[in-house]
Amino acid sequence: MSSNLTEQELTTVCFRDAQWLAMNPLVMENVIEYFSISQFYDKTCNNETIKMQSRFNQFETVEMNKGLHDMTGIEYEVTLAMPPQLFVIVKQNRRSPKIVIPVQYYYIINGTIYQAPNAYMLFANRIVKPWI
Repeated sequence: MSSNLTEQELTTVCFRDAQWLAMNPLVMENVIEYFSISQFYDKTCNNETIKMQSRFNQFETVEMNKGLHDMTGIEYEVTLAMPPQLFVIVKQNRRSPKIVIPVQYYYIINGTIYQAPNAYMLFANRIVKPWI
């Protein structure tokens, strides 16, 4: 991650690149690419490895995702898509082709990327701030 913000601090910021969005409407095929220019993206992830390896090849998104599922380590995957308004991305730790452990969720609403708070942060916030 290029930012020095902690996980909790990342829930207080958002990312939006109006210039990128003006040139590229968000669709399933490019949402991870857009996400990759945000401060939330880990440049050491498997998605980046495949992106660099396939830079000069003409792979389809489906072919790249097949390669991604054969690797182990941190990866990003779109889990919900309602283009162009809403996308949900999960950062997950892949242990094997069938075993993945979710690490963090992100959502994109109308081109703005947010990090979803984890359950601990939600509960801690409710304990500190009584229900109104």
